[in-house]
Amino acid sequence: MDDSPHRPPGWLSKILRFIIRDEYLEEIEGDMEEIYPELIQRYGSRKARLLYFLEVLLLCRINLIKQIKVMNWFGNIGITRSYFKSGWRNFLRYKSFGLINISGLTLGFTAALLLFLIVRYENSFDRFHSASGDVYRVGDISNEGEVSDMIVTPQIPLMVSEYPDIIRGSRFIQWEDMFEYQGDFTRSSFYYVDSSFAGMFDFSVVEGSLSQTLSQPGMIALTESLAQRIFGKNEALGKELQLINEEQVLQVGAVLADPPKNSTLQFSALVPWSNAPPLFDLDQIGNWYNTFMTGYVQLSPGSAKSEVEKKLSAFKEKHFLPERITSTDIILLPLANEHFRLTGSKRLIYILSGIALALLLISCFNFINLSISQLLERTREMGVRKVMGGRRRQLTVQFISESMVICGFSLVISLVLTYLLLPVVGNYFDFGIKVDSLNDLSTLFFLLGICLTIAILSNLWPSLSLAGVNSIDLMKDAVKWSKSGGLFRRSLLVMQFVISIGAFIATLVIWQQINFMKTQDLKFNGDAVVSMEFYPELFKSSEDVGARTKILKEELLQDPSIESITQTNGIPGDYSENYNYFESLDSSNVKGSSLRQLTVDDHFFSTFKMRILQGRNFDPNLDENTAAVIINESAYKVFGWNDLDNKYLRSGGDQDKFKVIGVVEDYHYQSLKNKIQPLIHFYYPEPGGRLAIRLNPSRIESGLDHLQKSWNALEPYEPLSYAFVDDSIDRLYREQQRLGTTSVFFAGIVILLAGLGLFSLSAYSIRLRRKEIGIRKVLGANILDVVTILSKNYGLLILTGFLIACPLVYFLMELFLRDFAYHIPLTPRFFIVGGLLLLIVFMGMVALQSVLAAREDPSIAIKEE
Repeated sequence: MDDSPHRPPGWLSKILRFIIRDEYLEEIEGDMEEIYPELIQRYGSRKARLLYFLEVLLLCRINLIKQIKVMNWFGNIGITRSYFKSGWRNFLRYKSFGLINISGLTLGFTAALLLFLIVRYENSFDRFHSASGDVYRVGDISNEGEVSDMIVTPQIPLMVSEYPDIIRGSRFIQWEDMFEYQGDFTRSSFYYVDSSFAGMFDFSVVEGSLSQTLSQPGMIALTESLAQRIFGKNEALGKELQLINEEQVLQVGAVLADPPKNSTLQFSALVPWSNAPPLFDLDQIGNWYNTFMTGYVQLSPGSAKSEVEKKLSAFKEKHFLPERITSTDIILLPLANEHFRLTGSKRLIYILSGIALALLLISCFNFINLSISQLLERTREMGVRKVMGGRRRQLTVQFISESMVICGFSLVISLVLTYLLLPVVGNYFDFGIKVDSLNDLSTLFFLLGICLTIAILSNLWPSLSLAGVNSIDLMKDAVKWSKSGGLFRRSLLVMQFVISIGAFIATLVIWQQINFMKTQDLKFNGDAVVSMEFYPELFKSSEDVGARTKILKEELLQDPSIESITQTNGIPGDYSENYNYFESLDSSNVKGSSLRQLTVDDHFFSTFKMRILQGRNFDPNLDENTAAVIINESAYKVFGWNDLDNKYLRSGGDQDKFKVIGVVEDYHYQSLKNKIQPLIHFYYPEPGGRLAIRLNPSRIESGLDHLQKSWNALEPYEPLSYAFVDDSIDRLYREQQRLGTTSVFFAGIVILLAGLGLFSLSAYSIRLRRKEIGIRKVLGANILDVVTILSKNYGLLILTGFLIACPLVYFLMELFLRDFAYHIPLTPRFFIVGGLLLLIVFMGMVALQSVLAAREDPSIAIKEE
């Protein structure tokens, strides 16, 4: 066979030969073989195959296609019409079960499709960059396994210059300033980046050239939203902006589309690294100790991450300071995995994927079980059809076709519901999922495949079994299911219980973990505390910003609704990663460690009501305060001290030493997902950073009004903007909260579908046993006896499902909880409570129908034919 790339795909040629009449085949096949190379030359091989496939479909015209023998499966048009009539009559006869089938499939398809789109969106982060598979964030990992994604200033340029496997690299440091244009002021954050940024990332350029902008000093690239804020509808390209704080003039060289929501890199503007403040050139900043920026590198195609990491050990030996050589290793963090690493949502994404699969399985199991049960009621119909000449394959096709119609109808409804619900879901999760996501052919083909699979599984085996039975036995209704048939249905039911019980227990664990994180004692009090930015560039005159700060504090504290004020560069719940290497100068126990850093004043600990366990607080009246520090418990343990007598720390590369004057109780300045890291507090009372203001809880509104008036009196460029610390804490868990709520909601749907299936199947089973129930009552059985007989088998199936679900859920939840440094214990109460609740609910459904059946007049049931 000729495998030339210019020949049409073989399977499409086979389709042509199968459907086209012989008298037309040679001519059509020749024409198609001439067309295909032209399509490849014009559109490329991938699009050419798609267009060729569409051409084949267009040739499926009545005057060209053969009288395909498969039509004999249906017999003729009359018999086919009869199939649909009998299917419709059967639906009307048992419309309650038909509606349960449609609603169950619709609910399962809709929920699963929504979850599928959510999971696909979460997995799409940063994959729109053409080089996403080769781009890595540079970080390091300590001997204790702690991962950091911060780097030192000279690291990226040297890595690029010394290793051919690394073809590009860019540093990132976030900055914030006030932009001035024609007397109007706009405050915004932006990134200083290296010129290689343009070649590593594929952010859409609306105007100008990003590569030229980042390679020339004095330029800036704005996003469309920031350009519109500054210039309105006017042209932005070529305009000049004044950076107030840095006293620079920058020219707009490019306008970019806003970064998509599925990008971990979110920015409003990009400025060349050559315009970075002179601050970066200072020895204490541009050394191999300070880590307050991030960086990305791009590997050459085909370079293995693990091999490059091995080579970087030599880089560490060559450049890192002795203390870091033995304590850390350089690692490369894949860009495509950054979203999950930063949000910690990967485990929950797996859980949502599991729930989506569970929804589909339960919907399928419900439909299959009910379809099999209903087929038993249609044995006489099958007998009549066989007497009339119907063959086994025709009967099989009939029932599969009926199921396909129901599945297809459910699928259409679910697509409409998904279309309507998608914007709501997107807004709730702040996702960038668009309605046109449903236009993806792979999604539609996947759903159609599920429909076909359900239809075949629910009808193929029972219909083939019944079709092989003697016609007279079918018409006499003298057919009995084999033991294997009953085992198959019971197995499906047990699987439903495994999935629903497992989903319920897992949801209890997830929700309890989220609640634990939100209610845990954080070792500080953030109630009624508001934080606000307070930088010199916020005011029209920055020369006297120190005086302004003092005036603001004095003015605020005069009001009884303000209890205390502190100045810091970070607050608990909104801490920006910033750390440095420190070594102990204790002659008896010399140790070094990386410490997170925070600058505070003497009111910080009292404002947040933190406990100082040893030593004292900062005192502004003592001269030593500028060289004094307070560390947390974790740092105290790292250095292995027993007391604070003559304990000093020295920052890497710096000869200045800091006296440790106090130890504060460990407090959670980051999410409980992360372990509390060693932290050092520097005394820095100078203006700039953030103000945290504790309000009187009973006079919050009055305190905010006073704050607003005091702010306006300082003649700021921007209106007052503040946030409650409690809200900042809640934002730490927003991602987990949303995904947790989703898990609860969809797990509820799983349980609803399982209950719906059990309810309908038990109702159907009890209806088939009405005569038996009537005879038992005539023979003396009471209602309790009847309920016990009808319910005990279901109870055993539920118990079996529970026993299978428990170890599976335990294993999965152990994996889930490992992602959290602080988590709840996985105790038996989750399994006992979850299992008992669902046992009560499921058995209640069966018992209710059993009671109703047991209270019927037995004479009516016995007389039924």
